[in-house]
Amino acid sequence: MNALKKIISASLLCSLTLCPLVSCSKDPQDTSAATDTDKVTDTAAEEEIIALPEYDFESLDLSQYIKLPSDYDSRDYSQGLTLKGEPTDKEILDAIRDGYLNELAEMKELGADGVVADLDTVIMDYVGKLDGVAFQGGSATDTEHAISLENSTFIDGFDRGLIGMKAGETKDLELTFPDPYPNNTSLAGKAVIFTVTIDKIIRPEYPALTDSLITENTKIFGEEIKTVAELTAATKKALESEYKKYNDELKIEAAWTYVTEESEYLSLPSDMLEGYKSTYLKSYEASAKQNGTTLEQYALANGYLSLDDFKEKVIFTAAENLLREKLVLYTAAKALSITVTEDEARELANDEFKTYIEPNITYYTMYYGISDLETYMSYMGGVTAYKENLTFSRIVTKLCNIEAKE
Repeated sequence: MNALKKIISASLLCSLTLCPLVSCSKDPQDTSAATDTDKVTDTAAEEEIIALPEYDFESLDLSQYIKLPSDYDSRDYSQGLTLKGEPTDKEILDAIRDGYLNELAEMKELGADGVVADLDTVIMDYVGKLDGVAFQGGSATDTEHAISLENSTFIDGFDRGLIGMKAGETKDLELTFPDPYPNNTSLAGKAVIFTVTIDKIIRPEYPALTDSLITENTKIFGEEIKTVAELTAATKKALESEYKKYNDELKIEAAWTYVTEESEYLSLPSDMLEGYKSTYLKSYEASAKQNGTTLEQYALANGYLSLDDFKEKVIFTAAENLLREKLVLYTAAKALSITVTEDEARELANDEFKTYIEPNITYYTMYYGISDLETYMSYMGGVTAYKENLTFSRIVTKLCNIEAKE
């Protein structure tokens, strides 16, 4: 799926397969496990598919329920966003390193004069202490860690604190756990001192990028690329496409957030709202049962005062938000003269089925009960879900003045 279709799935729950608790089934378009059918058990029959009721929004007088912001179709949704520009020479070289040269790099241990830098790998010991006392799970010996200032796996400041250290050096890092801290709520917001000793510093040594290196390693660089200039041009083009996609997604998110949050909701159709509430409730109850508990027990275990408290704050709020987004979708589509036919929806579903499902049909039949296009569409919410997918795509691409790729 492209980015637009992923956004609609998240924003409008168009798959209509509700699994709100932790036992959610996998996305049927996630093919990461689809090649190992020997390990798959027949769980399709165990999963209860609860579909949202379908309502005829197109025949409603939507003006009695919602008023879109007056400037929704004339705003510049890129304003205030940090968008990516033209790829720099450094970004192109970094992409070549990460995408190609990493496979040819040799890992070398730095000598006594070497200091830790971003993207190095270190072998280290550390002890984490709260008020001078080591806490459980806060210590390790001879652990390997890849330094990443951009995406550290440790709490904020840990990786940055290691930069510049030498092998054999010990240092105290005075840090604070984030709040909230889901990994261990008892540590949330607490000040901590990590005493870290660097045992080894390991850094990749990359070969010089030359035309001959490229032609001698066609399995890495491909048959079509012969020179450094061609590799640089291809990498730049790929980055430009990636940056455009990133920028488009930011604008789409900004546009949809603005329209949904700034619309005036005059009222909500009561019968639709009750239908959504009932369906969400059934889905949560089914998920709780699948996890061997009741919805009330689940609610209390997650900090809600009662089942009614959970219903109001989670289930009914989700139903109301969904209904509001549906009202925005159909109102904006009508205002912008956007229509989607059933044939277009089926074409989209068929493209997805042939790309993601058909090559691994045995897996999807065993795990999801999906055996053909019709069962796939049913699992994903039917024709209506795909029509809404395409409607959303066309609305946001029009509002953001970006090229639609459906």
